[in-house]
Amino acid sequence: MIYAADEGTKQPPVAEHDSLAQFTIEQLAKFNGKNGNPAYVAVDSVVYDVTKVKAWKNGEHKRGLKAGNDLSQQILKSPHGKKVLKNLPVVGRLVPTIKADSASAVTPKKEPKLQEAPGEK
Repeated sequence: MIYAADEGTKQPPVAEHDSLAQFTIEQLAKFNGKNGNPAYVAVDSVVYDVTKVKAWKNGEHKRGLKAGNDLSQQILKSPHGKKVLKNLPVVGRLVPTIKADSASAVTPKKEPKLQEAPGEK
């Protein structure tokens, strides 16, 4: 298991976690600590396992924070900041969701031909 602290006090760049699992935000949402699922959170594209952290019991933390989410902004407002991450297991990295190019997926509709009424020309 890799821990953020293995890289020193500085958080490791995402590139160092390329061999780990990749999670989209939709996949991460399944790791919410509910119904026997592990509790994972993402910060700065790194996914951490908080399952065994008492403060994350049942996938919930103070101030309504919930596992299965990207908490990059919320951790900046926390009293402990990012320093708590160094002791957490790193399980993967958060990657963008790839959506189909909507412009290429659109098929132009053909305009229906108007029929002339009898006697019109």
